[in-house]
Amino acid sequence: MELSMIGIDYHTASVEEREPFAFTDSGAVRFMKSVKETDPDASCIVLSTCNRTELWFYNLTPDPLDYLFTQLPHIKNSGRELFVRRSGTEAVSYLMEMTSGLHSQILGEDQIVSQVREALNRARECCKPDPVLDTLFRMAVTAAKKVKTETRIGSRDTSVPERAVSILEDRYGSFKGKQCLVIGNGEMGRLLAAWLIHKGACVSMTLRQYRKQDVMIPAGCGVVPYRDRYKTMGTMDFVFSATKSPHYTVHAQQAAEALEENCSYVFADLAVPRDLDPDLTELPGCCLLDMDDLGLQVSADAGELKKAEEIICEQSDEFMNWYYFRDYIPLVREVSSAAGELTNAKLKKTYRELRKKHRDVSGLQKEVMRASESAVERILFGLKDVLPRQEWKHILEALELSADEVDIF
Repeated sequence: MELSMIGIDYHTASVEEREPFAFTDSGAVRFMKSVKETDPDASCIVLSTCNRTELWFYNLTPDPLDYLFTQLPHIKNSGRELFVRRSGTEAVSYLMEMTSGLHSQILGEDQIVSQVREALNRARECCKPDPVLDTLFRMAVTAAKKVKTETRIGSRDTSVPERAVSILEDRYGSFKGKQCLVIGNGEMGRLLAAWLIHKGACVSMTLRQYRKQDVMIPAGCGVVPYRDRYKTMGTMDFVFSATKSPHYTVHAQQAAEALEENCSYVFADLAVPRDLDPDLTELPGCCLLDMDDLGLQVSADAGELKKAEEIICEQSDEFMNWYYFRDYIPLVREVSSAAGELTNAKLKKTYRELRKKHRDVSGLQKEVMRASESAVERILFGLKDVLPRQEWKHILEALELSADEVDIF
């Protein structure tokens, strides 16, 4: 099986170590296109979130890790040891688990499902992925939905923004009446602003001028032009940043000029690469927290975890059956076609009788053949779910031989 992945996440690396390998949306598109240009038979999907960067390949000839570092010459070989490799069935099971939120800092979080779906859609738009990767990612999303609906893992609709606010609330007290600035109006920023408003905070969100028509601002949230973020900062108790920018959204030097003396400020960075200049920690009265500081593992009931594992095992087996059975699809088509012809031949007498009554049977013949082929196809495709994999080839070849030997006429 030519399926492989390499990944770096919060289990193996700090946020500082992860950020050189984070991809923007445009960077992910460039990387996937480069894979196709380098190896036309290969396929790639890039998944890059605040907690992980994963590169999924099918049929890639070069070593995946070697190929990644050829595309990142400025990094040289620094960080290779932080990457995990998976392939074959191990990779299949892992993707199902990860998409279901079982490998997230916040167990069962919801955002990862949409992030996996977005990664697949991005790959489809820029360079159509191989059917194997496409099907695997689709089935991983299906598995995650089943885990979500059939277990109580993540039933509280937890997300990174919600958990971050909860941790800060435990540390600094209620948000009620607190002045909060949220830099970033993407999905993460909107979730964060909405949750802060739910907690009673007075929230403002930055908005770039050119995106005014495209952004939905949560009800009750004020708007600050992005260029005025430093002017607004001095009146805030909390400053959050959650963007996909490859550059800092807040620099310590400019912040120092905007912040008031003898005041306390909490800066929370919910982005990878980091949005906030680490030197903010050197400013008087400033506390800076990043994803590693805010990420806590949420436990789950052992019984619910077992249910989730059973669902994932079932979905993984279904994918593997699809993967191995696809080689026999041409054979299934041949057998079903032969069945359609046989059915048509058996009904010749009936068709003659209808013609004597001046009935046009050409359309009926086509419909009968089509229905016969479809019925046989469904039966044959069902074999993969009830027979051991090693028996597929023998049975399908026997059916093909039997169909060839039938004297239709």
